Amino acid sequence: MIDFRLKAQGDVFYVIGTITEKADFAPVVASPKRPAVLNFEGTIQVSSAGAMKLRLLVLAMPDQGLEFHECPPFLVELFNMIPDLTRMAGHRVSVVSLYIPYTCETCRVSADVLKKTADIKHDGAQVKVSASRCHQCGSPLTPVIDEADFLHFLAP
Repeated sequence: MIDFRLKAQGDVFYVIGTITEKADFAPVVASPKRPAVLNFEGTIQVSSAGAMKLRLLVLAMPDQGLEFHECPPFLVELFNMIPDLTRMAGHRVSVVSLYIPYTCETCRVSADVLKKTADIKHDGAQVKVSASRCHQCGSPLTPVIDEADFLHFLAP
């Protein structure tokens, strides 16, 4: 397990390693930049206590806003399981980009493809995600997950 680190680079906080009960988001809360920007590309996993730490971060920042960038699939699943992480009343949390898991039927490659949530259309019943192509052979990629279920937290 890689220990949790929060690395500030410019106006962005990079969340690296595993988010556990030891995670300290105090620098995010203390930062004058609003909304506070967190990039999760280097995050490996979130423990149940780490999920509570994320929820406490959201609670600590009413009205100021948080932006989540480059959210890995396990974090997206957490957003669906704990709606307070992205939809707590009186709190502004925006998931700006996330990775969607795909596979290539032609060359059997798996890839997590980064998508901007602004480009995803979700009307509550149907989800429209732009098509992606395999970086090796150029064939269309097939989502590994049910997109409507995986992106449920984006529903209006």
